[in-house]
Amino acid sequence: MNSRNVHLLRLALVAVSVLLILGYPLIPERKLSLFPSAIDLYTDNDSAIGGNSQAGFIAADYSQWSCTLRPGLEPPNFPSCRIGFTLTEEPEDWTQGRDLSSYDRIRFHYDYEGPAKFLRVHFRNFDKQLSNAENYNSAKFIHITLRDPGPHINETYLLAEFRLADWWIQQFSIPTQQAKISFERVTSLEIDFGEPVPFGDHKIRLYNIELIGKFISKDRWYLLILSAWMLTIVSSILLHLRNLRTQSIEQQNQLKEMNAYANELNQQSNEYRNQAIYDTLTGILNRAGAMQIIESSFNWRKNDDKLALLIIDADHFKQVNDTYGHGIGDIALRQVGQMLLLNTRTRDTVARWGGEEFMLLCPLTPREASMCLAEKLRAAAEKLSFDNLPDFTLTISIGLTIVSRNESFDDAFSRADKALYEAKNGGRNRWAFKE
Repeated sequence: MNSRNVHLLRLALVAVSVLLILGYPLIPERKLSLFPSAIDLYTDNDSAIGGNSQAGFIAADYSQWSCTLRPGLEPPNFPSCRIGFTLTEEPEDWTQGRDLSSYDRIRFHYDYEGPAKFLRVHFRNFDKQLSNAENYNSAKFIHITLRDPGPHINETYLLAEFRLADWWIQQFSIPTQQAKISFERVTSLEIDFGEPVPFGDHKIRLYNIELIGKFISKDRWYLLILSAWMLTIVSSILLHLRNLRTQSIEQQNQLKEMNAYANELNQQSNEYRNQAIYDTLTGILNRAGAMQIIESSFNWRKNDDKLALLIIDADHFKQVNDTYGHGIGDIALRQVGQMLLLNTRTRDTVARWGGEEFMLLCPLTPREASMCLAEKLRAAAEKLSFDNLPDFTLTISIGLTIVSRNESFDDAFSRADKALYEAKNGGRNRWAFKE
């Protein structure tokens, strides 16, 4: 797979990842009905501590409940009554609560009649580290206040809005770092009134209480996306390592300096892919990407006089844009870039230098071989075809030189540029060599 295909594949993966992230809200929801399908319902009042309040169900299906709160208790006790739902699936062991951590909302649908300004809803969650099986009150008291109850209430609340009761934290001396809500072992859900006590008669008719959540949590969804990326990266690394091994077998008879050069390029390839070094139009290296390879090439090539430098320029390109439009001009540049890739070696560096100008750096290429390459490229350009333009022919001019020992890139480039100028002045569609 060449660099262009790898680049396109990664762009596709980024696009798919964005779609998956944005598509999370479209994942179907799952629901758990606590009423009318609760495991066990119960009601309670303050009679056990000497109070005068009364509470009970007034419908055979337990959907209607009444409570009369009366004064008569001294602080710290206060009049109370409640309706509760047992959520444990092990009646003989109340600590074996139900795991509700995969849900993130709860919906209440009810009618209320009475003087209360708010209802209090709380979960009891048994915490293995903080709770005691011998003390029911040691289970976490996680509550929320439903304000302004009345007829035809149908509201949804986030479980994240629930809070751990201050009295529970203080009573059991819970450290701050452990004073957090949790829903992994919920043993019960209760509805009561709290303080200040709203004395009088209260009636509640329940229609539905249900928990709502995605089939997969957002954290797990993102983890799956991240895992897919990690798998892709690992696969890419393995594929890259396999390619390195293949190249090393093919190049085992080459000079040590060439092996060192190849290894350096292979080690840098991962860094280059993550930088803006590719020309978006042609898919080949841009000037910034080429300069990184050029620096490496000129570092190892201290005793080599077979480094060829070619500068390629599309002839009359301004006329192409003016006559056929910039769209055709872009297609022409893209085809020139691909033609250069197809007619050069993997060790050669092909880059779009700017505008309609391209640069080609070829290690281990003597003078005669560079001239043959220049003619091969010139002829290949003439054969390029363009859809719907059968009479259109694109030609190129090439200036080439051989980089001298210890010569800087700028000096070599200046000489190749002069050779290109000679090719242009000589009638274009040709190449020129300059010592």
